[in-house]
Amino acid sequence: MAYVAHARDFNLYKVGFDPVREENSAESITVTAGSTPLADPDFSPDGQWIVFNAHLTPQNLFLVRSDGTGLRQLADGGQMDRCPAGHRMEG
Repeated sequence: MAYVAHARDFNLYKVGFDPVREENSAESITVTAGSTPLADPDFSPDGQWIVFNAHLTPQNLFLVRSDGTGLRQLADGGQMDRCPAGHRMEG
Protein backbone atom coordinates (compact mmCIF):
# COMPACT_ATOMS: atom_id res chain seq x y z
CA MET A 1 0.00 0.00 0.00
CA ALA A 2 1.17 3.52 -0.74
CA TYR A 3 -0.34 6.81 0.32
CA VAL A 4 0.45 10.47 0.68
CA ALA A 5 -0.43 12.46 3.78
CA HIS A 6 -0.48 16.24 3.82
CA ALA A 7 -0.26 17.81 7.26
CA ARG A 8 -1.40 21.40 7.53
CA ASP A 9 -1.26 23.53 10.62
CA PHE A 10 -3.87 26.26 10.78
CA ASN A 11 -2.77 27.86 14.04
CA LEU A 12 -1.22 31.16 15.03
CA TYR A 13 2.19 31.22 16.69
CA LYS A 14 4.18 33.93 18.45
CA VAL A 15 7.95 34.18 18.28
CA GLY A 16 10.39 36.82 19.45
CA PHE A 17 12.44 38.67 16.86
CA ASP A 18 15.74 40.51 17.30
CA PRO A 19 15.73 43.31 14.68
CA VAL A 20 19.44 44.06 15.18
CA ARG A 21 20.57 40.50 14.45
CA GLU A 22 17.59 39.89 12.14
CA GLU A 23 16.75 36.52 13.65
CA ASN A 24 14.25 34.82 15.90
CA SER A 25 15.11 35.35 19.53
CA ALA A 26 12.98 32.65 21.19
CA GLU A 27 11.07 29.43 20.71
CA SER A 28 7.63 29.81 19.16
CA ILE A 29 4.58 29.92 21.43
CA THR A 30 1.25 28.51 20.27
CA VAL A 31 -1.43 31.22 20.31
CA THR A 32 -4.31 29.11 18.93
CA ALA A 33 -4.83 25.35 18.75
CA GLY A 34 -7.16 23.32 16.58
CA SER A 35 -7.87 22.28 13.03
CA THR A 36 -10.05 25.19 11.86
CA PRO A 37 -8.28 27.06 9.06
CA LEU A 38 -7.44 30.62 10.11
CA ALA A 39 -6.81 33.53 7.76
CA ASP A 40 -6.06 37.25 7.59
CA PRO A 41 -4.68 37.91 11.09
CA ASP A 42 -4.27 41.55 12.09
CA PHE A 43 -2.85 43.04 15.29
CA SER A 44 -4.09 45.78 17.58
CA PRO A 45 -1.81 48.87 17.64
CA ASP A 46 -0.32 47.79 20.98
CA GLY A 47 0.28 44.20 19.76
CA GLN A 48 -1.77 42.70 22.58
CA TRP A 49 -4.70 41.41 20.48
CA ILE A 50 -5.02 39.48 17.23
CA VAL A 51 -8.17 39.43 15.13
CA PHE A 52 -8.59 36.76 12.43
CA ASN A 53 -11.27 34.94 10.50
CA ALA A 54 -12.17 31.29 10.33
CA HIS A 55 -11.57 30.57 6.68
CA LEU A 56 -14.74 28.51 6.39
CA THR A 57 -18.39 29.13 5.58
CA PRO A 58 -19.49 31.13 7.49
CA GLN A 59 -16.38 33.28 7.72
CA ASN A 60 -16.64 34.37 11.35
CA LEU A 61 -14.29 36.79 13.09
CA PHE A 62 -12.41 35.91 16.26
CA LEU A 63 -10.28 37.85 18.75
CA VAL A 64 -7.50 36.46 20.95
CA ARG A 65 -4.77 37.96 23.13
CA SER A 66 -1.28 37.57 21.70
CA ASP A 67 -0.47 35.13 24.54
CA GLY A 68 -3.34 32.83 23.47
CA THR A 69 -5.81 33.75 26.21
CA GLY A 70 -9.21 35.37 25.91
CA LEU A 71 -10.31 33.77 22.62
CA ARG A 72 -13.78 34.97 21.66
CA GLN A 73 -15.96 35.08 18.58
CA LEU A 74 -16.80 38.58 17.33
CA ALA A 75 -19.06 37.93 14.33
CA ASP A 76 -21.44 35.18 13.35
CA GLY A 77 -23.32 34.61 10.12
CA GLY A 78 -23.20 33.25 6.60
CA GLN A 79 -21.10 35.96 4.97
CA MET A 80 -17.83 35.11 3.21
CA ASP A 81 -16.58 38.69 2.98
CA ARG A 82 -15.18 39.26 6.45
CA CYS A 83 -11.53 40.24 6.50
CA PRO A 84 -9.92 41.95 9.49
CA ALA A 85 -6.64 42.85 7.73
CA GLY A 86 -6.17 46.58 7.46
CA HIS A 87 -8.76 47.36 10.13
CA ARG A 88 -7.45 48.71 13.43
CA MET A 89 -8.98 47.83 16.78
CA GLU A 90 -9.04 49.94 19.92
CA GLY A 91 -7.54 47.98 22.84
